[in-house]
Amino acid sequence: MAEEFLQDARDIIRGACAFFAGAMGRLSARFLLMLLAGNFFGVAALGQLGETAALLEIAAALGILGLKRALLGVMANNERDGIPASRALSDAFTLTLVSGGIICLLLVALWPLIYGESAVIPSILALNVLGIMITEVALTATRHRRVVRWVVWSQSIAGPWSFLGLALLAHWLGSGPIGLIWAYTGSVALSAVVALFGFFTVFGWRAVFSQSPSLARAWNLARISFPTGIAEVGAMMFRRIDILVLGLVAGPELTGIYYMGQQISTIVHRIHDLFEPIVAPVIAQAWNRGGIKSVERQLSRTCRWIFTLQLGLLVPLAVFGDRVLGLFGDSFAIGAAAMIVLFLGEIADGSFALVELPLVFRRPRITPILILAALGLEIVGVSLLGALYGPIGAACAFAGTMAALSLVRLVVVRKLLGISVLNSRFLPVLPIAAFGWLLISGLDQAIGLQTGSAFGAAILASILFHILLVRLFALSRADRDLFRSLRKMT
Repeated sequence: MAEEFLQDARDIIRGACAFFAGAMGRLSARFLLMLLAGNFFGVAALGQLGETAALLEIAAALGILGLKRALLGVMANNERDGIPASRALSDAFTLTLVSGGIICLLLVALWPLIYGESAVIPSILALNVLGIMITEVALTATRHRRVVRWVVWSQSIAGPWSFLGLALLAHWLGSGPIGLIWAYTGSVALSAVVALFGFFTVFGWRAVFSQSPSLARAWNLARISFPTGIAEVGAMMFRRIDILVLGLVAGPELTGIYYMGQQISTIVHRIHDLFEPIVAPVIAQAWNRGGIKSVERQLSRTCRWIFTLQLGLLVPLAVFGDRVLGLFGDSFAIGAAAMIVLFLGEIADGSFALVELPLVFRRPRITPILILAALGLEIVGVSLLGALYGPIGAACAFAGTMAALSLVRLVVVRKLLGISVLNSRFLPVLPIAAFGWLLISGLDQAIGLQTGSAFGAAILASILFHILLVRLFALSRADRDLFRSLRKMT
């Protein structure tokens, strides 16, 4: 059991490192894209892009039916029972094509009602939904084998960099605001192509085609994944529905300001994304081994690592928030307060979102209830506060919802499964973050870091200083022993 725990930890760290490298590429592309969009396409065009992408991604999440997580559990159970993984994969792609086709047809029918006389071709947008769904299923399959490089290539390199390149092309051609949506469409298609190539590289062509499609098995897979599907749709909608609701109550310009702040705040959320793709299959397989204590230790440790890294990003980005947003255009700088509140919401969610994994695999009906309740709270909050206070109101509604959801998750998983995630080891990083805040704020007030290169260097230095202090004062003995063991194994 100790060797299995160490191997799981090793895979988590290696996977996180791989996703970190990909995240740097993705963030670089997204940063350049936001510079281009903010300065050349305008606030309103960015708001329209945010609303359109949110609609398409919500539709894709509805069509995927929870396969991103449920498929991991089904494949782990099948392998335990001696059933080839190819059968579950065949069922998953059959379900994806059927549900995706239905979603696409509905979207084509409803698009004129949603956008009126829109210049966007509905059928092309519907194909975006199918492309997103195929990408998610293909990459979920590769993650089951703990191969993460194709997730990096598809979602951190091919998707964001093609989006940037196509947006530059659209601007050069003078396509106007609609060019951003066409660029988004192209990036989704290329990401899907890379994901499928990676899938067939890992599993081979026979992984799907050797099994005859079965609508009955696909329907059974849908039934199994439905509770998880509700949870996944809800979790994804937390960062989409606020944009749609704010667009309705506040208009595209304020929505564009909020969307830009949200894009920057997702840098903090990406820390969670570094760990989740590899932690999910690790937890699924650990449950099958009956190691509840191993699950508890892995969850607590990983959540603490996420919390620590997120705080290190929060401090400098919050101090220089107005100047960071000002890089994308003077109109965005007023969203700094909203962005700081969004940071707090991302920390509340990202640090403890992994806590729902044991519920997904052992009590799947509970997570959808929590997600839907939180989603309803967010919709009401954004509707009321967004109408009154614009971006800052919507940000407060989002952050409050994330904090409430995280608290309930922690309580429920402890009462029902006996898994306790929070402990005293989370505390040492708090004074480190507070000290970093005081230090960088004082430095800013003393010498006034106004240029992009100056505050950019200060942000990088602050992050490195935070990591150094954490290494010296906040790592537990178990952390140090684990890292020493991992170094010996590499």
